[in-house]
Amino acid sequence: MKGLAETLRTRFSDIRNALRARSNEWILKRQGTDDSSVLLHRRRIYILPTRAGLLFATVVLMLLIGSLNYANNMGFALTFLLTGIGLVAMHHCHGNLAGLRISFKQAKPVFAGDKAQFEFILDNNDALGRSQIAAGLEQAVVVCGDIRAENRATFSLPLVTSRRGFIACPRIGLSTTYPLGLFRAWASVLSLIHI
Repeated sequence: MKGLAETLRTRFSDIRNALRARSNEWILKRQGTDDSSVLLHRRRIYILPTRAGLLFATVVLMLLIGSLNYANNMGFALTFLLTGIGLVAMHHCHGNLAGLRISFKQAKPVFAGDKAQFEFILDNNDALGRSQIAAGLEQAVVVCGDIRAENRATFSLPLVTSRRGFIACPRIGLSTTYPLGLFRAWASVLSLIHI
């Protein structure tokens, strides 16, 4: 039984890594490489429901089926109210990243085997604040937090070096689940920055 669980876990991990590699190739082909400063447009931001969002959609669907079955007007009202809340949450989640500018600040040289720190600046030139922004290099995620209106936030992303020479910064991911955690919006930035 233990061997079967380990085999399933390994296969699931392989499938997930293959899907991630394929999506990275698609994003690179669609967007190309970026400069040291990138403005996130709406077309660069991707959004999918989270597990909580899928559960929310399932509950709303069950409410709709129950309301249709019993012709319950209060059930219809609750169903459409929750659907409206979900649509507004999706709109705000996507808009939370739109308009942000990510810029490379600096990276100091390090010895092989040490952690390189890539420093970035997130500019919010909008009149609205941005909440629950997270950034990361590949799998490592650093939570930046909130960025007030017409303000900026600085964050650094660590990368372990394994060899000498120039080290290229891997794909940078910005994400958010604001406001209700029903959706996850993210953007990928692939720059030619190296130290």
